[in-house]
Amino acid sequence: MTAKVRTPKFFDYFAGAILTNGLATMAIYLAAYEPFFQYLLIPLWFLAAGVSAYLVCMRTSKEHLLVGAKTAVASIAVGVVMIPTLQGLELGILALILVCFLLGSIGGAYFALREQLKRQKLAASAPPPTPPPVET
Repeated sequence: MTAKVRTPKFFDYFAGAILTNGLATMAIYLAAYEPFFQYLLIPLWFLAAGVSAYLVCMRTSKEHLLVGAKTAVASIAVGVVMIPTLQGLELGILALILVCFLLGSIGGAYFALREQLKRQKLAASAPPPTPPPVET
């Protein structure tokens, strides 16, 4: 018996891109509100991209890194439109955000692949379920 191949749909990539940019926007507003968060911007951008790519990659059964890269491209495409309109960011900061999106998405895809392999290993090592005893 072969496993069904699952792949994310266009809506999944778009939802991941919106999630990434939403979390990145929240990080930018936090940094504008409290100067301490300026030191946490880059890790927060990595985390935003990683979380959304992880969630999208959990919907696939193969090619996790390719799905992570597609999620990064979708996040970058939405980010090019969404992020500069917020506060007129400089081109260098925008490039840094987009690099964080790419690397964070690949990291999220890697962790999703690890999680799915761990689940498959546990499912393969688990004994088959036994039926309950029948009373006579």
